[in-house]
Amino acid sequence: MAYDILFLRYFRQISEMIEKNGDAKLKDLGLTLTQGHILGYLRHKEDFTASYKEIESVSKVAQSSAASMIARLEARGFVKTFTDPSDKRVKLLSITELGKVSSDASHAHMEDLQKELFAKLTEEEVQALMESLRKITD
Repeated sequence: MAYDILFLRYFRQISEMIEKNGDAKLKDLGLTLTQGHILGYLRHKEDFTASYKEIESVSKVAQSSAASMIARLEARGFVKTFTDPSDKRVKLLSITELGKVSSDASHAHMEDLQKELFAKLTEEEVQALMESLRKITD
């Protein structure tokens, strides 16, 4: 079917647009879109702490990529890393106060990006799109 190829091309274009515009919006915070996602994840955890394995899973990246992103976040003061006191093999990270503030700012930027992406759609079209995307990803 001809539309299958268009479907994939549109998804790729949207993905690239989100990444490019998201990274541009977060540049002033010293973050990338993926790093902002990690901070947002930590920000909404009850204890603001996660394991490296959780970050790998949430970010859908390899162990080495997750470790590299976490190291950059730590170098900029957004997170602190430590070993789990009950299991020295487990590496943990928690969000710092700077990370919390940056996460909140990042969230606001992402809301702006979402509004820009959906500007040409009606509320009903946005809801239908979201429902379709949920069905695809579930």
